Amino acid sequence: MIKTDFLKHMPWYVLLLVAILFFYLTRSILTPFIISAVLAYFVSPLIDKLEARNISRAKSVVIAYSIIILLLVLSIVFIVPIVSEQIREFQYIKPKIIHFFQYDFWHYLNNWIPFDVHIDANTVEKAIKDTVTNKTEEGDNTLTQSVFNSASWVISFITNLALVPIITYYFLKNYHEIIDNIFRLIPKRNRATMTKIAKESDKNLSAFLRGQFLVMNILAAIYIACLAMMGLNYSLLIGLIAGYLNFIPFIGLWIGASTAVLAAIFQFSDVLHPVIVLGIFTIAQIIEGNFLTPKLVGDRIGLGPVTVIFAVMAGGELLGIIGVLIALPLSAVLKVILEHIRESYEESELYENDSKLIIPDDSNQNMFHEK
Repeated sequence: MIKTDFLKHMPWYVLLLVAILFFYLTRSILTPFIISAVLAYFVSPLIDKLEARNISRAKSVVIAYSIIILLLVLSIVFIVPIVSEQIREFQYIKPKIIHFFQYDFWHYLNNWIPFDVHIDANTVEKAIKDTVTNKTEEGDNTLTQSVFNSASWVISFITNLALVPIITYYFLKNYHEIIDNIFRLIPKRNRATMTKIAKESDKNLSAFLRGQFLVMNILAAIYIACLAMMGLNYSLLIGLIAGYLNFIPFIGLWIGASTAVLAAIFQFSDVLHPVIVLGIFTIAQIIEGNFLTPKLVGDRIGLGPVTVIFAVMAGGELLGIIGVLIALPLSAVLKVILEHIRESYEESELYENDSKLIIPDDSNQNMFHEK
C-alpha cells in the first residue's frame, strides 16, 4: 500500500526536487527577491490598515513608499553627514593604527603573556612583509581577474538595488493573491494543518522581527549615548554599527565591542577607557538579555545557543550575508514545522505501536514484561 501510494505521487516528488534544485542553482540571483519578500512582509500590515480605510491597495503602496522615502531622506539629511564626517576623521588615525599593530601591540602582548615568551616586533613585521610579498608575486597573474570580479560585483549590487523597489511594489500590490495561490497548491487534506502552521509561524516571526527591530534601535541609542558621554570620537558610527549588528547573534556583538575598544585605545592610549567600553557593552547586553528581549521579543524562537550558531553559519554558507541575516527568522519557522511533525508522529499508528516497551522485571520469575 505504501509502495503504491509512493509510486502514485512520484511525479509530485520529482517536481518538488526539480523546484528545490532550480532555486539552489539560481541562488545567486535570488537576493533581490528575498529582500523584496522580507520588505513586503514587514510593510504589508501597514498596507492592510490603509486598505481598511477604503484606500485602494495600489494607492496604499504608494503612500507606504512615500513614508519610507521620507524617512530615508531625513536619515540622509541628519545622520549620513555626521557618519561621513566620522569616517573621514577615521582616516587620520590610520597611521596610528598601523604603528600600533606593528610595534605597540607586540610590546603589550609580551607584557600580558603570563609565561616567558619574547615576541620581537621587527621579526614579526619582516615575516608579515615577506608573506605579503610572496602572495603579491603569486597573485600578479590573477589581478585582472580580481578587478573583473570586483566590477561584476558592483554592477550586480547596483542592479539588485534598483530591482528591489520594483519587485517589492508588485509583491505588496499582489501580496494576498500570492499567499492564496501558494495555499491552493497544498493538497486539500493537508490544507488545514498547513494553515495552522502558517498562522503560528507568522505570529512568532512577526513578533520576533518587529521586536528585534525595536531592540536594535534601543541598543543603538544606548551605545551612542554612553560612548558619547565618555568622549569617544566615533560614538555615532560605532553605536549604529553595534546596535544594528545585534541582529546577528554573537558576531554582531563581537564586531561592535571590538571596534569600540580599538577606537578607545587609539584615542586615549590608556587602559581605563577600553575597560569602560567593555563595561558599557556588558551592561547593555545585560539590559538586552534580561529586559529588552523578554519584553519586546519574548521567547518566540526558543533556540539554544549552539543551534543559533549553527543556523547562522549554515545560512552564511548557503546564501552569504543574506543567509546570515535570515537564519534566525527561518529557524523560527522551521521550529514550528518540526514541532508539528513531532506531534503528528506522536499521534501516528507507528508511534502508538512502539509505545509498549519491553523492560527488565524486578522479579526473578519473568525476565521481561510489557509495560
